[in-house]
Amino acid sequence: MPTKDWPTLRWGIAAPPGGVSVQRINHHPAIGPHDHVFHEIVFIEAGTAEHHTVDGVRMLRPGDIIILRPLAWHSYQKPRHLTLINCLIDRRLMNRLMLLLSDQAGVFDLFTRPLQRPRQTPPLVVHALPAESQICMERLQTIMTEDRNQLAAWEAMAAGALLEFLTLVVRLHARIHPRETVRLPDRAQKAVFDTVVWLEQNPRTRDSLGALAGKVHLSAGHLSRNFCKRMGMGITEYRNRIRIEEACRLLAHTDLKVADVASRVGYNEIAYFSRCFRSMVGQMPRKYRASARRGGV
Repeated sequence: MPTKDWPTLRWGIAAPPGGVSVQRINHHPAIGPHDHVFHEIVFIEAGTAEHHTVDGVRMLRPGDIIILRPLAWHSYQKPRHLTLINCLIDRRLMNRLMLLLSDQAGVFDLFTRPLQRPRQTPPLVVHALPAESQICMERLQTIMTEDRNQLAAWEAMAAGALLEFLTLVVRLHARIHPRETVRLPDRAQKAVFDTVVWLEQNPRTRDSLGALAGKVHLSAGHLSRNFCKRMGMGITEYRNRIRIEEACRLLAHTDLKVADVASRVGYNEIAYFSRCFRSMVGQMPRKYRASARRGGV
């Protein structure tokens, strides 16, 4: 595993309109270890390359789809005529789309459940057969076309194409990674998702567990138990995850002082913020800012 000083690639201070950006890159160069603060799904259209992750080295081939969660790292080495399509998805848009697929087995674990140790977790790779690859390229091309032309309701059209693409990725993943998923009663499941979305939209909130439970019409104990069961962590830890990911964005893209970043994402004490940041990211905020700015897209 490489040093933790790899860069975090940038994607603007805020997500672009629509929350998704798709780009075809011809003759993709070699690129060292890096991670992101957004979701990235990579479709390999042509060529080959060595794909380096915490699990080792895998040779990529056309039809491979790489599923990268925030802060999971990877690297491309020895590319040969490599053409790929990068699909970058803001976490908030991803969670809104997952609400529409919340009753589908595997969706939550694949895209929404937080990684306990993202830097020690390898990205997933699935493979699309030729007919499936064609569908993937058509959906991704629709997103690129809608973003370029921006006609009436283009964001909805792009989101629809993205949803179809993600659904196909879920199907491909289920084909090779069958797994049992946590099933909760419908009401509890909806309450957990509603809480996730509300926390995403209000990262600075200091609402108590009781206040959050009141918003979704469950008892505090019921919400807490089901949130942990579904998310793999408690509400406080999840809220810290959201705040730290936003802090990563601010550190990489602004000149705000570390104390101001901490305040903006909801921390009153810089020491507590720094401990939380290091626990999740593996670096102190100032060191992360320096490493993030050595990379960039």
